[in-house]
Amino acid sequence: MKSCYNNQDKEELNQMVEEALAKIEAIDCTKTDSSLFTFCYLNKIVEDATSYLEKLKQRNGRYEGN
Repeated sequence: MKSCYNNQDKEELNQMVEEALAKIEAIDCTKTDSSLFTFCYLNKIVEDATSYLEKLKQRNGRYEGN
């Protein structure tokens, strides 16, 4: 199966992941509300990544909805 992402797309996505991981690692887990914050933050990252991937699929003309 041929990839529908080019190298620039992969680099952009890798950069987004690296930035997200850096932010997660910086969370102070000693705070009482850190678990809820972490969950909400991770959920936002997933939403952003999903949206980004959908845009890539549409831009590359290979969007296939199920």
